[in-house]
Amino acid sequence: MIKSLSLFFFITISSLVISQSSAIYEQRLKNYDVLSYEFSIDLDKYSDTIHVEEIVHINIKTKNTKVILDLINDNGKGGMEVSSVEYMDGPHEFISPSSNWSHKNNILTLPYVPKIGSLMYKITYKGIPKDGLVISKNKFGCRTYFGDNWPTRARNWLACVDHPLDKAKVSFNVYTDTVNQVIANGILTSVKMHGADKIKYSYATSYEIPTKVMVIGVASFKVENVADVGNVSLSSWIYNCFSSEYDKKSFSDLKMSYEILPYFINKFGDYPYKKLANVQSTTRFGGMENASSIFYDENMVGSGKMEALIAHEIAHQWFGNTATEHDFTHLWLSEGFATYFTDDYLGEKYGKNRMDTRLKNERNRVISFLKKNKLPVLDTITSDLMNLLNPNSYQKGAWVLHMLRDKVGDSSFFRGVRTYYQTYKWRNAKTNDFKVIMENECDCSLDTFFNQWLKQSGLPIIQATYAIEKHLYLTIKQHQKEDYNFPLTIRVYYKNGKYNDHDIFVDSKTKGYVIQAKGEVLKIELDPNTKLLFEERRLD
Repeated sequence: MIKSLSLFFFITISSLVISQSSAIYEQRLKNYDVLSYEFSIDLDKYSDTIHVEEIVHINIKTKNTKVILDLINDNGKGGMEVSSVEYMDGPHEFISPSSNWSHKNNILTLPYVPKIGSLMYKITYKGIPKDGLVISKNKFGCRTYFGDNWPTRARNWLACVDHPLDKAKVSFNVYTDTVNQVIANGILTSVKMHGADKIKYSYATSYEIPTKVMVIGVASFKVENVADVGNVSLSSWIYNCFSSEYDKKSFSDLKMSYEILPYFINKFGDYPYKKLANVQSTTRFGGMENASSIFYDENMVGSGKMEALIAHEIAHQWFGNTATEHDFTHLWLSEGFATYFTDDYLGEKYGKNRMDTRLKNERNRVISFLKKNKLPVLDTITSDLMNLLNPNSYQKGAWVLHMLRDKVGDSSFFRGVRTYYQTYKWRNAKTNDFKVIMENECDCSLDTFFNQWLKQSGLPIIQATYAIEKHLYLTIKQHQKEDYNFPLTIRVYYKNGKYNDHDIFVDSKTKGYVIQAKGEVLKIELDPNTKLLFEERRLD
């Protein structure tokens, strides 16, 4: 996911961002597991009210369990109103209990059924979503509907377990005006007329995904079937604006995925889905990695500046969507990975200088952020989940991977990343799970590395001074409060135009080093090869 500028405005006005305790959802998952959702959604071109009939298939694991789903109540200013809840515990008709269910305080408690095993509920509700499903007009003035669920906003329009831990299969049946087309997760299974003026689109996944990336997109689209990459169908969806020049620019931008997708397949293994749809959208994010159907901000499409954005969102199809963070404390396993592997893709395509430039820019963003926010990457303090979309999760997370790669070597690093993905494909992972796999690959302990870079709230602030006598006497002083140890390259430049690199290891707040000078010293440079996340403090 890439933030757009409008996100910051949204943060200041939204009352719907909900902090989550993963312990609540861990307990729910011990008691029951959602296997699948089927959402039938009727859209009205004259009203923002949506009508939903949902069938949810649940595996009950423990006795005396009450099933709870998240669904925002209608409070007169938006929200969903449940009209009926039925259940079926076998190959029979749905049963309508007279009571025994409730919907209050944004929690839908389903009828208690005294059994363990498979159980299906049918829920009927309607309302105007406060959030989660963005109903608006695009920049051409046409009505659009786009799911926009991250992090826990699916509950605004769908009754669900709205947390990354409980992944489920999903299918959507969407009824809309005939001028529109519909895109959603999974494969298109049917398109049928519904009455005289509506059309029904049906999509279904054969895999489980978290609710944060379950979406529909409804608009008047033009669709280009780009090509197949192996057995993956690649397509581009842009707004129907009746301008051939606009179409050309927009389709050209989205077609870059044809080059990017094979790169990541080669790095990480098979693409997890059967399709990749790149979709112009009207939402709050610059890009959103919805599973198999990526949404991009309408103003980015056609700008000619989308390559890094597309690479970032495609990388998420492996990291975030398929191998998913256990909870949002571990968000860097999604955003840090997507950021770094975008850097890596651009570095391999355009050369090391391109990657180094991006890493230096990302380092500057981390430095600026940490001056105002003393927070670790593994952040258990921030309660507003939207505020986790920050340089800690993205840029510092990327730098952690970059330094880990330097520490263990390219071969062990990419082997470990592939093993991590294959191990947690369709599952959830914590940071320690990734650490254990990387330790196995490098046959080394990474406790200190992970603790200092992910659990501490700062970064090294380094001051280097030197004196020249027979040798170069170098002193490295760290000014930050936290303890760090790290390798550091010192480049010594000579007045004859030559230079030499010297590798040292910094393991105390102040330490001296003796470097043999090979000429008259002009200056020194710290980290000339862009391998360390640090701030340099210079002498005035």
